[in-house]
Amino acid sequence: MKYQLYAVKDTFQEIMQDREELFYELLSLCDEQQLDVMLERFDAQAIYKGCISLLEDDTLDLQNNDITMYRPFHDEFFHMRVFDHVIELNDYESSPFYHYLMRLHREYVIVDEFAHVHYQKYCKNM
Repeated sequence: MKYQLYAVKDTFQEIMQDREELFYELLSLCDEQQLDVMLERFDAQAIYKGCISLLEDDTLDLQNNDITMYRPFHDEFFHMRVFDHVIELNDYESSPFYHYLMRLHREYVIVDEFAHVHYQKYCKNM
């Protein structure tokens, strides 16, 4: 099952109305082809930090991981893309993304109900 960008957009708008401008900026910086290449390389950390750095926000300190305020945005958008990729692999346990998602799920609260429901569904399949 492929997630459509508009579905992600609609969900995020409901949750993060006060950050709508940032959300659209983030979406505009997401190059589908580049993202797919990074996913194929299992480079989850590069996707995570690279996307944040593209925001060009002087208040962010990447070396100290001072990106808490952006996590609800970033995590759920990429979780959906990661779900697609891991499911296609059909090799959950050995996938670096499986472990990446498990770590994110433990460390951060997933605030988006849409993402959460699908996350739980795919965890059961894993």
